[in-house]
Parts: sequence; C-alpha cells; structure tokens
Amino acid sequence: MLAYETFMKHAAKVTKSIKESVKEKNPALIGVKHFANGDAVVSDAIRIYLAKRIHDRTDEAIITPDGKKVKTAYPDISRFFREDEPGQEVKLDLPEILTATDIIYSVGRLAKELVICELKEDHIRFVSHELKIFYSLPIFQFNVYMNVEYLLDALKLIKASNSKTVVLKFYDRLKPLRIENEDGSLLILILPIRMY
Repeated sequence: MLAYETFMKHAAKVTKSIKESVKEKNPALIGVKHFANGDAVVSDAIRIYLAKRIHDRTDEAIITPDGKKVKTAYPDISRFFREDEPGQEVKLDLPEILTATDIIYSVGRLAKELVICELKEDHIRFVSHELKIFYSLPIFQFNVYMNVEYLLDALKLIKASNSKTVVLKFYDRLKPLRIENEDGSLLILILPIRMY
C-alpha cells in the first residue's frame, strides 16, 4: 500500500514541472485534489497520478505538496479515467522495466537534450545524434514516444506501492499511456510525445 507522504513527495515533482501558462489557465493544478472517497489526484496537464483510498479527508480540499490550501476549483479529470478496451495490455516485471528506464534516462542525459524513449516492437530505446541505447522487453504492438523522466517517475511511484509488476495499457500512439500497479490502487496517465 502506498503511503500518503510518499504520494505527496511524488506530487511535488509533478507540480514543480507545471509550465507558467498552464498555471495561469488552471491555478488549482499546483495542488493535489483530495476527494471525499479517499482518492487523491495530481496533474501537470501532461501526466495524471491517481491514488485510491490514500487519505481520510472529507472536505474535498486541494492541498499543495507543502501543505497550503488552494481556493480554486480543480479541473474535471474524470473523463481521463474512463477505461476503454486497450489496443494492447502488457504486464511487466517492475524491476526489469525500472532498470531499463533508469539506464536509458541516465545515459540519455549525457546527450544534454530531452530524453525521449521509444517503446517499439521488442524494446525500449533512446537514440540521439551522439548516443543509442536499446533494452529488450516483451513485444509492443504500438510505436509510442515518451518523456523518459516522466516514465521513470511513474515507475518509481509504482515501486513505492510495493508492486512487483506493472501493467501498461496502450490505446493509440497519441492517447495517454495508462500505467497501473498490480492491485489497481494507483493509476498514472502520461501523454505520449508527437514525433511526426
């Protein structure tokens, strides 16, 4: 089970990455929405983390990671969590994909550019003018480009929930990748990057 304090530490990374233009349009995104049913959600408009039954507040408050209340309405994100039948669902060993993603992120940062990975066929890879790195994984039917740092952060949060496996659900190369821990108590959506 994921600890509330751990979720809020990860939420701080999400809210820190919000662009100023997004903050102006949706100022509530600087906080974590605490639903009366015990769920909590945080988003930076590119990724959304939803932790189920993680707190005992009933006031529907929006709280920043450093504990301040936000007094504006949180955007309606419920439509993002309606689950359609995925085009592909892959269940992976969490330590393996976490290691692969960490290696790609660490090596990719040497290229001093945004580290974008590609999930394609039987591997996850990063390619730049200077570097190429591949890591073999189960077969992917979709060709999806992701910000590796966002994928790595998501997998670290899944690990913090004591999950040994992770489920990746692919819908379309432009629709959010859905990432779940093994008991479904943690859902993460990340928008892919359009490369063409």
